[in-house]
Amino acid sequence: MSISFTRGLVYGLIAVTLWGAQLPIAKAAFSAMDSVAANVARYGIALVVLTPIFLFREGRAAFDYEGQFWRVAIVGIVGMSASALLMLWGLSYTLPENVVVILALQPTLAALADWWMRGRRPAASTQICIALAFTGVVLVVTKGEPQLALGPRELLGNLLAFAAACCWVSYTLSAARYRHWTSMRFTYLTMLPAAVFIFALAAVGWLSGLLVPPTAAAVWSVAPQVSYLGLVGIVVAMLLWNAGNQRIGGLNAALLLNLMPVATFAVRFLEGQRFTLIEVTGALLVVGALVVNNVLVRRDRTRADVPAPQAEP
Repeated sequence: MSISFTRGLVYGLIAVTLWGAQLPIAKAAFSAMDSVAANVARYGIALVVLTPIFLFREGRAAFDYEGQFWRVAIVGIVGMSASALLMLWGLSYTLPENVVVILALQPTLAALADWWMRGRRPAASTQICIALAFTGVVLVVTKGEPQLALGPRELLGNLLAFAAACCWVSYTLSAARYRHWTSMRFTYLTMLPAAVFIFALAAVGWLSGLLVPPTAAAVWSVAPQVSYLGLVGIVVAMLLWNAGNQRIGGLNAALLLNLMPVATFAVRFLEGQRFTLIEVTGALLVVGALVVNNVLVRRDRTRADVPAPQAEP
């Protein structure tokens, strides 16, 4: 195992852990602001911190989108702003443990999208793992009581989290188009249009009266949570994730994403939340099914003497 690959695994593992802890922390911020305001704060902090770092390390020439501004902007808006808005919006209606197991389905969603768009049917073992993963999500979300999942608020929150997962899959797969860029450059050039989109959305909402801006006192009351979401959730985790993804490829990165529920459940446990046997079983089923599938896919590619590719654009 090369040093570069090892570093990529470490970077990805840290990023996934930070993201897993982010969900319970974000939930606490909703006592003072909605998902739009939370994302304005997140990306405002991220831009202030990351811009001088980007200029110092990459130089002004790195602002060049190489004639691909609109393509990169769409990748950023869908993958960063839309996924973040939908995730936090959904989190305001449901529980962090529900959101994280839904987000853990991203490798499964990528396989299904490949089947639908390109006609490449997954192997039988993959289909079984997909079915087991979805079963695990149902167990966590319903806790053995289907009416919990069918409540209007919970159902809306879970559907929004599912949409956020789809948006993030598109971002991860699109990263393969820009392997010639550094991880910081890809992060920043996709984050910039995403942040502008969120700022514009908030401005329209606040000026029109459709959204209520938070007061300064409300923002200050959740300053630690917002700081984590901006500094750790975007600046640190995004840089580590993109750096790791470039080194280890989409297949291995997808495996690491499966560990997000572990971090979220651990933080929720430390907060005093106690989980039922059905919830724990469902979470283990999701993680186990996706890990097994990833291992089987890697084994099949190794037997065929075909190197595991990066995530396809």
